[in-house]
Amino acid sequence: MAHCCAAIYFMNLRGDILIERRYRDDVERDMADNFRTQILNSKGESASLQTPVRTLGSCTFMYLRHADLYILMVTRNNANVMMAFKFMTSLVDLLRSYFEGALNESSVKRNFVLIYELLDETMDYGFPQLTEPAALKSFILQKGVRSELDAVSRAVHDDTLAASVMVAAENLSRGRREGGCWDWWLGGQEVQRLGGSL
Repeated sequence: MAHCCAAIYFMNLRGDILIERRYRDDVERDMADNFRTQILNSKGESASLQTPVRTLGSCTFMYLRHADLYILMVTRNNANVMMAFKFMTSLVDLLRSYFEGALNESSVKRNFVLIYELLDETMDYGFPQLTEPAALKSFILQKGVRSELDAVSRAVHDDTLAASVMVAAENLSRGRREGGCWDWWLGGQEVQRLGGSL
């Protein structure tokens, strides 16, 4: 029976391993190094020849790029490739739901304990299990750690938005035209025409 994978790796764009989880003993860590040297660093091949499924020797590499990450699944046996890619896309959705939208290298580094816990629940001996976020959140109650930078950037964005609304409100004026319509101007330009009286 075809299984999904023997190991899963989270790697950055340089090919450095951020997270490694092996489900079977038939692959070693140097397989991920082979992926980096043979596939990521291969400059001679055109982009059309770089496929998300590659076989080197007796290992099959299936990988998905999301933001500044590669999610890599490795196997030596007959693998169900469609199941592997469905699992990887479901895993991305699951992690984004736990991290509230951001899945990148820094969020993986901040939340590695949670990721290991989720990997243990979502795959068993190379076979995908439950990946539905609502079901997993009912018994894995830990939340993802958000970066202070994310909170600061959201606060700056909210402050900038509030300031621009205040400036717009100060520059907004109205006047009546012929026919009983109200016109709204922002800095000398007409913004909206409202019929009727206000």
